[in-house]
Amino acid sequence: MMEYRSKKDLGIVDNSDVKISKVKGILIRKFRNIENKEFILSDNITIVSGRNGTMKSTIMGLIAHPYNTDFTDIFNNSLKTQLSQVFKLSGKTDTEKYEYDLNLEIIQDGSKELLREPVRVYPSNNSTTGNYERHRVVVSGSQKGDGNFTLPSTYINLKRLFPLVETNISNNNVANYTESEKTFIADFFGKVLLKEEFSDFETFDASATGAVLKQPIGPKNSHYDIDSISSGEDNLGTIVNILVSYMRLYDENINRGHNKILTGLISIDEFEASLHPISQLNLFNFLHKWSKDYNVQIIINTHSLFLIDEVMKKTHEIERNEIAVNFITLAYEKGLEIWHNPSYKNAKRELTLTENEEKGNLTKIKVLCEDDVAVGLIKAIIGTELARKCEFQANLSPSKDGNSWPFLEKLATEATALLKDSMSMIVFDGDVDNKKLNNRNFDKILKIPTIRESNFAFEKEIVNYILEKESDDSFFKEVSKTKEQFKQSMIDCGINIRNYRDNKSDVCKKWYNSVDGRTINKYRRLLIKENKEIFDNFKLEFLKKMNQILKENGFPTIE
Repeated sequence: MMEYRSKKDLGIVDNSDVKISKVKGILIRKFRNIENKEFILSDNITIVSGRNGTMKSTIMGLIAHPYNTDFTDIFNNSLKTQLSQVFKLSGKTDTEKYEYDLNLEIIQDGSKELLREPVRVYPSNNSTTGNYERHRVVVSGSQKGDGNFTLPSTYINLKRLFPLVETNISNNNVANYTESEKTFIADFFGKVLLKEEFSDFETFDASATGAVLKQPIGPKNSHYDIDSISSGEDNLGTIVNILVSYMRLYDENINRGHNKILTGLISIDEFEASLHPISQLNLFNFLHKWSKDYNVQIIINTHSLFLIDEVMKKTHEIERNEIAVNFITLAYEKGLEIWHNPSYKNAKRELTLTENEEKGNLTKIKVLCEDDVAVGLIKAIIGTELARKCEFQANLSPSKDGNSWPFLEKLATEATALLKDSMSMIVFDGDVDNKKLNNRNFDKILKIPTIRESNFAFEKEIVNYILEKESDDSFFKEVSKTKEQFKQSMIDCGINIRNYRDNKSDVCKKWYNSVDGRTINKYRRLLIKENKEIFDNFKLEFLKKMNQILKENGFPTIE
C-alpha cells in the first residue's frame, strides 16, 4: 500500500507542474474547533452533511481553494475558488495559525504517487499600521516552487445565487454551444426535472447594478420562458453551464494526451436548494455518472435526509469508492468529528437530535455482560476513557439475575443482525467454555481473562487469589487486613479455605457480595495490577473490537 510523501521526498520542484489525478482529501491539523481529523473524498462524488454550524462549507472551501488555473468557463470566468467565496476569516476571532494537509494522488513519470503537502492559514498585519489586513494562505511554504497546485476548481452555493426576479434579463450568445452540448443540456434538464420544455432553450445575462451576476437558461418556443422559470430551474442552469465548461476542459486534456489527470473539482453548497426530493436524487444520479465520464470530482453539501437515505442504499458504489458520505458532528468529543460513511440510522439521528438528547450515545458501543460484577471488572481493566465510550448492559434477560451466558450465546447465534445494528459486542465471564464462544455469524465476542488456567468466575478467582498468598504478602499490608481476617470472613460465608479450588461459585459470590463496593474495588485493582500483562492484552483486544464496530458504522476509530 502506497504511503503519502512530501514534495521533497518525491523530488518535486514546482507545485504548479504537478499533475493531479485525484484529490484524496485533507487532514486538518488545526482549524477553528477541528483538530487532527481527516476528511476523505471518494473518486467521483462526495456528500458532506451535518447540523448547522459544523463547518461543512468551511471544509469544502479548504479542499477547493489551493489551486490555480488558466482555464475559464464558457463565459470566460475564472475556474478558481477563493476562500472568500465560501467563508470569511475574522481578524478578531481567527487569530490562531491554522494548518491542514492536502492529500493528492498524482502522476509522476507515468506512475501514481501519493503526495501530502501542508497548507497554512494565518492572519497578516499591515506593515505600516500594524493592524490586521487579511489572512494569508500558504501552500507548502514560501520557497521558489511552492504555492498553489494546478487544477480547475469551481464552488457554487445554490442558496446564495442572486434571485432571478431581482435582476435585469438580456439575451446572451457568448456560450456558443455546439450541437452536442445543446443535446447534452436538453438531456440534463429532461433527466433531472423529467420535463421536455428545455429541449429548445436560450441563454441570458442576469445583471444588477451594472454587473452580470449569472447566465441563466430559459426554455424557447414553449408555453413559458425565462421570466417564469422556477428558482430550481434557474439553479440547474448554473450547474449545467459549469458541466459544459468542464466537458470542454476534458476534451482539451484528451487532445493534449493528458487522459490520466483530473479534469477538475466542483463543489456544490446547499445542493437541495429549491429542488423537489425526486429532482435531488435525479441530479445526484446524473452527476455521479457524469463525473465518471469526464473525470471530475464533485463535493456536495446537503441536509436532505431523503437524498442521504437513497445514496446510502448505493452500497456497491460506496464500496468501490465512487461515492462517500461524510458527516461533521459534535456527537463524539468536545471538538468536531468527521464520520466517514456512517449508517443512515446514525446520520438521521445526528441531523434530527434535539438539544436535550444525549448526543454521545450515538457512537457508544453497547457491551453486553453477564452481571454487574462483570461490568465493574471490565471498566477497571479498560480504564475510564474507554469505558465512557461504552454503554454497558447486564439486564437484558427476563431473569432478574443479569444476562445468563446461555441467553447471551443465544443472542450471538440468533440475533446477529440486531447486535450489529445496535453496535453491540458481548463479553462473557471467565468461566464460560471456550468451545461455546465459537460463533461464525457474530465475531464481536470476548471473554474476561482469568489468571489461572482453571477459568473461574471472577468471584471465585479473587477468593483463590487471596487465599494463595503468603501471610506476609504486601497485598495484606496494602489493604490493611491480615490473611487470618480474610479466612474468617470467608469461613463465615461457607468457603472451604483448605480446598479452596473446589469451592462452588455460589459461596464465593456470597463472600464477594458481603464486602462493600469500595473495598472490593481495591482488591480488584490490586489483582489487575499484579497481572498487568494478562489484562493489558484483554484491553487491546477490547479496543480492537470497538474500533471494528466504529469503522463498520462509519465512525472514527479510537487511537
